[in-house]
Amino acid sequence: MTAIDRAFIKAYTQDGVSDAPEVPVTPPLPPSPPPADAAEQQPAAEFHPLLQVDHFAWPSICRRLNKAAAEQLDRLTDELMDTVDRGQKVLAIAGCRRADGVTTLLQCVGRRMVSRGLKVILVDANWANPQLTRRLGVLSETGWEAVLDGRLQLEEAVIESTEDRLSVLPLCKSPADSGDEADNQTALTESIDCLAAHYDLVLIDVGAMEDPTANGNPLADRLDAVVLVHNLRTTNKDRLAETQNRLASARLSQAGVIQNFAA
Repeated sequence: MTAIDRAFIKAYTQDGVSDAPEVPVTPPLPPSPPPADAAEQQPAAEFHPLLQVDHFAWPSICRRLNKAAAEQLDRLTDELMDTVDRGQKVLAIAGCRRADGVTTLLQCVGRRMVSRGLKVILVDANWANPQLTRRLGVLSETGWEAVLDGRLQLEEAVIESTEDRLSVLPLCKSPADSGDEADNQTALTESIDCLAAHYDLVLIDVGAMEDPTANGNPLADRLDAVVLVHNLRTTNKDRLAETQNRLASARLSQAGVIQNFAA
């Protein structure tokens, strides 16, 4: 995908500020027992999130952004649809630095991709400042980190919204804070592979990705492409070029650049 040079998205908020009310998380009703011959009719492995909400409490900034930048978001969605059609389905949205509007943009794009008929999961991989699920009004005590250190199965951590037809994988703390690093890396790769096998698009919030190699970002080897957010208020062109060079050094494909005015 080519860089989206004129996608000026105005977001009048800072990442980390949520105006969404809390949404209760409940386990879904158990499925009905399958017929005796169901084993022959069903695929060997299925994925069923064990936590559900009726709907997410979308922040008001998402509604304003969808209205103010509808054309730009449609253009980005078209580009990402082409990327998925080419087989790149594990995509990250990253900022040059913190508070570039990454989480807000990811939420808006996720909803639009669902409206195009894709089965989408949003994944919080912002190790330094996880906030994706909280900004959807869902307060999780455990998340992906519990999967990485073996306390939960992946299906037990994913939260599905029945009304939004969208799933999220929360993160409550950095996986580097618990467990063995090598074990965490293996579990992380297995998690992404599992999600990619059961969703049309795995859309990942990685927060600031100034230097993916120096920061040891464990996702670097598993991402198909990165959409980079360039906040024109806080990041000059030289800083953008440095970040792009570092993505290239980490062999990460850049799917596009979104120019953003985040106050």
